[in-house]
Parts: sequence; C-alpha cells; structure tokens
Amino acid sequence: MKHTDQYVVNGSREMSNLENAYATQSLLIGKLLGTSPWLLIDQEMIDHFAAATKDYQWIHVDQERAKLESPYKSTIAHGFLSIALIPKFLTDVLEVK
Repeated sequence: MKHTDQYVVNGSREMSNLENAYATQSLLIGKLLGTSPWLLIDQEMIDHFAAATKDYQWIHVDQERAKLESPYKSTIAHGFLSIALIPKFLTDVLEVK
C-alpha cells in the first residue's frame, strides 16, 4: 500500500486515503454490518485447530473428561479459533472491491 501524504489545495486540506478510509469506517461504529450464516464448530474442527496450534488442553479435546469436569459438560472451542474465523465471517457479510 502506497502512503499518501496530506495535501493543501487552495487553502483546503484533502484527506489521505488512510484518513478517508478511517473516516468512512468511523461512520459504521455501532451499526449492524449484516449477519453471516451459522457455522457449525464441531469436534473435528476443534481437533484440527488444536493440532495446528499445538493447544491440546483437555477442555478442548478430551470429550470424556469434559463430560465429567467441565461446567459445560462438553468440550469448548478455543477462543483463538473464534477469533481466527473473523475473516470468514467478514467476507460472508462484506464485499471488498
């Protein structure tokens, strides 16, 4: 991405591309951008994520132990798995031109 400096033309200041993007995005604060389709996060997805990140904590991958010891009575997805899905959900909702 090329950096665009601020310019003053005829006494008025033009916004850089970055400033313009920020100003445009600022108008969206608090507004619903849309909703993505539901995505089933199953144990297979959780296990693949555990393998990719080497995060094998029992709360994520040990279904029997989770049934006995977890307050949820089941395994839970990694927090970072949820965060890693943000680009997928964004592309479900927004069109990038």
